[in-house]
Order: sequence, then structure tokens, then C-alpha cells
Amino acid sequence: MISSLLAMTMLHMAPANTDAARKTYMACLSSFARESAKKRMKLEEFDTAVSPACTSQEAAFRRASVDADVARGIGRRTAEQGIGDEVADLKASAKERFAFELEGQPAAEPQ
Repeated sequence: MISSLLAMTMLHMAPANTDAARKTYMACLSSFARESAKKRMKLEEFDTAVSPACTSQEAAFRRASVDADVARGIGRRTAEQGIGDEVADLKASAKERFAFELEGQPAAEPQ
């Protein structure tokens, strides 16, 4: 009885944990894109720098997502593939945000 109640509670908590971790990761990527644009980073540099920019937030998001999926009965391998795809999509969105932010920045003055 107690174990089934605990399992039900964990199933209901998992989406909230995943959503919070996703929002934190997305906020980090967004902030990194904005700051990189202010620094006038080149697109190629951004591509290289975005992956290590938010490693702890990405790890927390991956862990929360996989744990939630496994708790729902999804296989770990499938869950890891799914979160890998989602992280790649979020990084692609960050790249788009960076390009958009870069367009809005004034050109650097020649020195």
C-alpha cells in the first residue's frame, strides 16, 4: 500500500521536476545567446561555445527527464535518445536566438 502510494506520488512529481529543469536549462541557453550576441561572437564560435555553456543545467535536465520517463515505464535507452533529441533542438533554438539577438546589436565600431 505504501509503496504504491509512493510510486503514484513520484509519477505526479516527475513532470514538475522535468519542467523546472527544462526551464532552467532554457533560461541558461537564452542568457548565453544574449550575452554572446552582446560580445559580437561569431556564429562559428557560438556553435562551439554553446555546448559547454550550460553543462550543469543540461545534466540536471537530462537526469530529470530520463528519470521521469523511466518512472512512467519508458525504457532507459529510449528515454536517453528522446532527451538527446530535445537537447539538440534546444541548442538549435539557442543558435537561432543568438542569430536574432546578433542582428539587433549595433555594429562594432572600427578601431
